[in-house]
Order: sequence, then structure tokens, then C-alpha cells
Amino acid sequence: MRRFLSEWLHRWMHRYPSNPQRFLRLMRYYPPFFIQRVIPLSISEDCLTLHVKIRRSLLTQNLWKSTFGGTLLAAIDPWYALLIWQRCRQENIPIEMWVERVELQFLRPGRADMYFTCHIPPEMWASIRSTLLSRSKGRYTFPIHIYLGEGTLCAQGEQTVYLRHPEWRPNT
Repeated sequence: MRRFLSEWLHRWMHRYPSNPQRFLRLMRYYPPFFIQRVIPLSISEDCLTLHVKIRRSLLTQNLWKSTFGGTLLAAIDPWYALLIWQRCRQENIPIEMWVERVELQFLRPGRADMYFTCHIPPEMWASIRSTLLSRSKGRYTFPIHIYLGEGTLCAQGEQTVYLRHPEWRPNT
């Protein structure tokens, strides 16, 4: 059943041209995000900026009434890779990628809804694009800042995404 759902989702995502709003709707109801109360709020048309809300709920709070650290890590884990993937779909650039490393420093307890923004600067996108078009590989590091609703910094860190062109092979 799990394999069937994975293959169906893969076919569905590749059936239509890349549409940021369709992608946003799909991610709002993606089961792991839905259960963890991770809500993507908006995405730019060029797929380089995404705003996300982590809603505090009974399912996401620990014994001390703050949000689980695992919920924060799960909330930030896929977004930069998904933004790059969506942008590559818009430009018909083949890509293989995964999140290589996530580092998060918790600064204060999150006892309210939290927000973060994923943004890929145009210069970094140009570098990613040239890497992929030259059939090469690369690692890119993105900053992470998670804020409480009133603007207080709650956690910060960075995420490293490894990406390569599907035809890249190491020199042997």
C-alpha cells in the first residue's frame, strides 16, 4: 500500500506542469505535515520563497507546554529541497537531491505558533542552475530562522542540501 501511494504521488506530481499554488495545496494536506500541524502559507511564483506556519497543538507540545524539537526539525526538513525541485520542474532541469544535514539551535521554548521563511537568493539559484546544467554536483547551505508569532527568534540553524544532475558520475 505504501509503495502504491508513493508511486501514485510521484505520477500525479509529474503529470501536470509545475504550478506553485497546486504544490502549496498538496503540501497543506500531505499527511506528515497535516498531523504535525505544519502549514505552508504562501509560495512565490518563481518558487524561491515559501512562508510556513507551525501551529501549536496538543499533538505537537511536550510536557512543558512547548513545541517538540522534533516537530521543528520535521517542519523545516524538506522545504529547501522541495523549492529547488519545483524551480527545476519549471525550467525542465533534471535533478537528484536530498537533505544532507540539518543543524538547529533552540534559543527559547516555543509556546505559541511559530513561523519561518525559506528563501533562495537569485544568485544562489543561478549557481544551482549552472551546477545542474553542467551535469555536476554541489552542496548548498541555507539559513534557518524560526520565530514566534510576535517576532521573537525561537530557533536558528542551517540546512545543507546535496544535489546533482542525474547523469553525473564520479571520475573513476
